[in-house]
Amino acid sequence: MTGLVCEAGVCVVEVTLYETSEITATMTAAAGADSTKIEVEFTLSALGYLELTAYDKLEAIQGTEVKQMNPDGRKKVAGRTWYEVTLNTTAPGTEFRVELLRDHHDDRQVSAVKLPGMFILAPLSKDIFSRGEDIILIWTPAIAAGDTTVLNLSGDCLQPIAQIPLFAGQTSYKIPAGKLKKRDPAPAVGDAGVEEVPDSCPVTLTISRSSKGKIDPAFKGGSFTASVAPQMRSITSVP
Repeated sequence: MTGLVCEAGVCVVEVTLYETSEITATMTAAAGADSTKIEVEFTLSALGYLELTAYDKLEAIQGTEVKQMNPDGRKKVAGRTWYEVTLNTTAPGTEFRVELLRDHHDDRQVSAVKLPGMFILAPLSKDIFSRGEDIILIWTPAIAAGDTTVLNLSGDCLQPIAQIPLFAGQTSYKIPAGKLKKRDPAPAVGDAGVEEVPDSCPVTLTISRSSKGKIDPAFKGGSFTASVAPQMRSITSVP
C-alpha cells in the first residue's frame, strides 16, 4: 500500500489515505511542576499509527498560547508516531484545545479537556504499619465533582489489590486493618524450588487524579484525558 511503512512490526501510514471518520485520536494533557505536556496520536485499527503530512495543521492551544505540533512536535520511536508540545500553565480548570486542519479538508476538528485540581497528600502518621492496623490517608483539597481519583497499592510481599476508586467530596480514605495480606509463593519452576515470600516489604501508595475531555465527533473515536502529578507515599508493611 502506498504510504505504508512498517518498523519492528509497527506500521505507520499517511493520514491522507483515510477519512477522519476512520481515525481514532488519543490525546493526553499531563501537568507537571510548571508546564503541561500535550500528546496526540492517531491510529487506524487495521494498520497502526497514522502520520500527518506537511500540509496537515495540528495545534495545541491554551488561551492566547498556540503551539504547532506538526511537524515540530513529531516524535517517532520503534515505529510509533505521536506529536507533543508543552504549554506554560498548570492551573486547575485550565482548558486545553487540540485543533486539526487536514490537507484537502475544510472542517477543523476541535477537541478539548480541562485540567483537574492539584492536591497534596499529607505525610503519614508513621513509616511502618502492621497489616493488622488501619492506614489513614488525608489530602487537600476535597475531590471535585467530575474528577476521577484512584488509589493504587503495590508491594512485592502482598497479594494484588484492585484499584480503589475515590469519590467527589472525599478528603480522606481508610485502608482497613486486614486489607493488606501476604501473598502466597509463586509455583516452583524447574529446579528453582519454592519461592520464599518475605513477611515484610516496602509498599507504595499512589493517588492519581484525572479528568475526561471531549474528542471531536468527526473522529471514529478516542479520548482526551488530563492529569496532574500523582501523590505517592511509601511505608513498610509488617505482619
